[in-house]
Amino acid sequence: METHVFLAHAWLKQRDDYLVAGSAAGDLMLFHGGEFVTRLSASPGPGKAVHSLTATTKGLLCGLSDNTVAMFSVILSDSGDATSPNTHSEEEAGSSPVPQEDHFLEDAAEILTLQRLIRVDTGAGYVATIAVSPNEDVIVVTTSNTQLLTFPYQIHTSGVHSSAPATVPVVDESASVAVSAANVGGVPGAATSDATVTQSEDVEYVVTSFHQPSDPSTNNGPPGGANGGVAGGLLHVTGMDVCVRKPLLVTCGLDRTVRVWNYIDRTCEVAKRFNEEAFSVACHPSGLHLLVGFADKLRLLNILMDDIRSFKELPVKACRECQFSTGGHLFMAVNGNTIQVFSLFTGELVATPRGHNGKVRSLFWNADDSSIVSAGLDGAVYHWDLDEAKREAEFVQKGVSYYSALCNREGTAIYAVGGDRLLKEIEVPSSQLTKEFLCDATLGQLVLSGSQRLLFGAGAEPDRPGAIRAFKFPLTGESTEFQCLSAPVTRLRVSFDDQFLFAAGEDGAVCIFEVRDKEGRPTRTTGKDGEISLSAASVGGGFAGGSSYHHDGLGGHGGSMATFSEEILVTKSDLEEKNTLMLELKNKVDELMLHNEYQLRLKDMTYNENLKDLTEKFTHEIELEKNKYELLREDKNDIEMEYEEKIKQLEEHHLQQMQETEAAYQQKNMKEVERYQEVLTQREAQCLHWKSEQQRLVTTHDKYVADVTEDFEQRLNEDRQLRMQMEEEKDELGREYRETVAQVEADVDEEIETLKKKYEDKLQAEREATLRFKGENGIMKKKFSALQKDIEDQRDQIKLLLEKEKELIEAIKQLEKEIQALKREIRARDETIGEKEKRIYDLKKKNQELEKFKFVLDYKIKELKRAIEPRENEIADMKAQIKEMDQELELFHKSNAQLDVLIGEQRQRINALQKAIAGHRQILSDQQTSMRRFRCDLHECVRHLQSPKELALQVAQLYNKYVTTDDGPSAGSGGDVEAEIQLEYARQKQYLEKSVHVLKRKYAADAQEHQRENLRATSDNMLLIREINDIRSALLAAKNNLQMERATMATASLGTSAMNQEKTHGSRTLAVGGDPDVLVARQRTEIDELRRAVKALEDKLVSGSTTSRSGEVFPRQRTEIDELRRAVKALEDKLVSGSTTSRSGEVFPPIGRAVDG
Repeated sequence: METHVFLAHAWLKQRDDYLVAGSAAGDLMLFHGGEFVTRLSASPGPGKAVHSLTATTKGLLCGLSDNTVAMFSVILSDSGDATSPNTHSEEEAGSSPVPQEDHFLEDAAEILTLQRLIRVDTGAGYVATIAVSPNEDVIVVTTSNTQLLTFPYQIHTSGVHSSAPATVPVVDESASVAVSAANVGGVPGAATSDATVTQSEDVEYVVTSFHQPSDPSTNNGPPGGANGGVAGGLLHVTGMDVCVRKPLLVTCGLDRTVRVWNYIDRTCEVAKRFNEEAFSVACHPSGLHLLVGFADKLRLLNILMDDIRSFKELPVKACRECQFSTGGHLFMAVNGNTIQVFSLFTGELVATPRGHNGKVRSLFWNADDSSIVSAGLDGAVYHWDLDEAKREAEFVQKGVSYYSALCNREGTAIYAVGGDRLLKEIEVPSSQLTKEFLCDATLGQLVLSGSQRLLFGAGAEPDRPGAIRAFKFPLTGESTEFQCLSAPVTRLRVSFDDQFLFAAGEDGAVCIFEVRDKEGRPTRTTGKDGEISLSAASVGGGFAGGSSYHHDGLGGHGGSMATFSEEILVTKSDLEEKNTLMLELKNKVDELMLHNEYQLRLKDMTYNENLKDLTEKFTHEIELEKNKYELLREDKNDIEMEYEEKIKQLEEHHLQQMQETEAAYQQKNMKEVERYQEVLTQREAQCLHWKSEQQRLVTTHDKYVADVTEDFEQRLNEDRQLRMQMEEEKDELGREYRETVAQVEADVDEEIETLKKKYEDKLQAEREATLRFKGENGIMKKKFSALQKDIEDQRDQIKLLLEKEKELIEAIKQLEKEIQALKREIRARDETIGEKEKRIYDLKKKNQELEKFKFVLDYKIKELKRAIEPRENEIADMKAQIKEMDQELELFHKSNAQLDVLIGEQRQRINALQKAIAGHRQILSDQQTSMRRFRCDLHECVRHLQSPKELALQVAQLYNKYVTTDDGPSAGSGGDVEAEIQLEYARQKQYLEKSVHVLKRKYAADAQEHQRENLRATSDNMLLIREINDIRSALLAAKNNLQMERATMATASLGTSAMNQEKTHGSRTLAVGGDPDVLVARQRTEIDELRRAVKALEDKLVSGSTTSRSGEVFPRQRTEIDELRRAVKALEDKLVSGSTTSRSGEVFPPIGRAVDG
């Protein structure tokens, strides 16, 4: 055992305390109880090291060194039966006797049998780990090439199943390398000597294919080797770039592959392996082209639908940095310390900025593609102007290696990081260092967000994990660090919409961060500064074997997702192949549809015949059942008649019993009523007794009060005390009297209610008993009828079951005949399937020959492309001619501009002439009007021809009015007169407008004042109405008290007047009135008068609120209302004192006065 190198072990689940261990020599060793038992005969053998073992209830899974998974089953019994997927071997092993266990130890070398071999990857490597789902239907494996694959757990016949994963394949550039089957059999002692190589499509990537390690032996050959040794390979992701118009991320690595990822859908869209290692990659903003720097050349590639194809090669070797311009029409590449700028469409060298003495490590385009920023290991950071091919700014610091540099959108500052662990801000064009911040680690990459609110840096310390550092921009020194990779970060990019941040490192992983604003604002803004956080939960998984990839991490970012373009490049040959394939599949579908329709028609015919037979049979059975139903219905009617007669007799009996019980309870009720009348008479006698007692107490109290009044003049203080004591005693006696009356009434009412409730409960119980008896009788009838029906139904069911048994026996015979026919049909179809499989095999061979022919055609296409160069030269000459024509067109544009200026001047002259003409026309019209006036005046003068004096006077007036020494002054005086009239008119108009404006303001102020006064009046009116409503409620209360007083006075005796002799005024009023009804009538008249007064006040208030705003009416009305309030208050006080102290007639006058209020 010391010579063996064990790589994996697993405990068998079918046997207790049994362990299987795998060695580097390909041996499977069996251990029991910690002791070696034997070497298993099913061991893979030399050259196939066992790197992983996993035990299941179905058997044992073994991961081998050639990316192969071997599935073994475990033998449980002497007969050699293996475990099935649906049985548990532990129970069988536990139930087996001890001799069987001994026999098992003797044949332990044959415990495992190989059931299936499946190759999970065509490349070199080994299966590192194996995991099985809980229900053991899916297997997931990881390989040494950092791939994560899955396939179903199915045991087939022994053989090697070579498969390629079903997701996006990695296209090889050579396109002629055939994948050969692994050498599995032929090893002495191996159990796979008779294994056949078959194809399987069960293996799939769990997510997608990841970057693989490079070949440790050489950097020029293909990855992996014949020996399968991949230990020591590098996983570096050397290049990464993000697209602008599509959600694409492009990566390249030392595994010689270029991969295009969709970071929204988390899939690898295209991947291709080249013959050389790729050191850098850049993606065109349109997402249709790639720029990849290889060891010997720089290639321009097209991204097709399922391939990446080269269309131009440039002689730039070992290009470590390349970058497309912002507009995409230019790109630049680095070869050592030389920077070259090319045109994308022509491939010509546009500029070669020279100045770096060391390797250039960083390139950056500004926003308008007019300048670039470069940084190198020579300690120089340059800002280049491409138009003039010169340096605008430079910052050189010897001894410091700069790894990354960029500038802001305005181009006024450069930010650089290097080996001195400092983040520097350099002003452009003065090249002065304005800011400098110390970082804890060396930063190797810098990225500025499009919104210019965050600056991201990536750590590049060797042998330390790579971290992302987010700086607040403009730089203040504040930063936040996020851990992401286990090795230094090689590339750092941010998406165009600032939603995602991408980081690639030397561990072969690409991490995707989601950039979120903590305040919920969109990140692609140019507004105020806000804090931005990187959501660690949304980190996309690495593309290496040990990294994770979250499927739901990229969907919940804040802000709106940018709309991406969907254009793709497809070659004409691919489209034609797709169309032909679609036509073939369409023809196959049509053939299958015709065949299925024919089969359906045959089945319909057979089913229709069977349906006819069944309908005839069931119609006959239905007629028989109808006859039986008629007989049963007649029997049912007879039974119903019998039970109806019995029910009538029982109802009559119950009626007699109910009448007897009702008569008995009626007599009891009469007795209780008589008793109730006696109790009422007793209550009335008690009431009379208590009233007499009350009168006696009142008379004694009055006598005592008279004695006290006589002694009041002599001993005033003592009489007051005695009077207070007697009044308290009177109140106590009154309370006792009221309490005794209330208790007696309550006791009598309670006793009556208890008796009434008692006999009502008894009556209700008797009624419920009668109803219960009726219900039980009905239930018994229903049960009897239900039992009768159940007996009849069971008899019918027995007959039906017997008949169905006969029918089922006949159906079984017919189905057995159909099974035989179907078996014969299956044999015939198996033969046809075998012939079609042979035909498919022949077609596959033809397809391989066509692929070879396709390779020849591709070579001819490349030669034809080389012949296109003369045409391109012609195109360049045509472009030169176009430039000359553009210059001529510019001259024409200049001449047209001069002509436009001349036209504008001529138009101004025309406008001036038109104004002069209008002035002359105005003068002419004025002269014509003056001539008309002169004619009119002349006509008036002609009338005085008969009187010379008046004629001379009129002529002199005409002369003074129209004739002057010069025509000019007369016209000027007329113009002055009209000007004065216009000025006077304007002055009057302005004065009137000012007066109107002042009146409007006065009107607005008066309206507001009127509105305020009106609101104040309405509020006062509302308060008065509310007080009137309160007075009315007090009036109702007074009315109620009045009615109560009248009721008490009607029951009182004639001696009530003697009780109130101390109230002299009240006694006189009662003597004068003679009768309380007269006093009530007087008080009613007073109430009516006061109501009329209140109505008049309300009318005054309404009229005052609508006609006046001065408020002069309200003070008098308020005083009247206050008097009414005081009267109501006195009324309430008198009512309270009158109801508690006495019942004399003195109460009525204030009642009348208060009620009027």
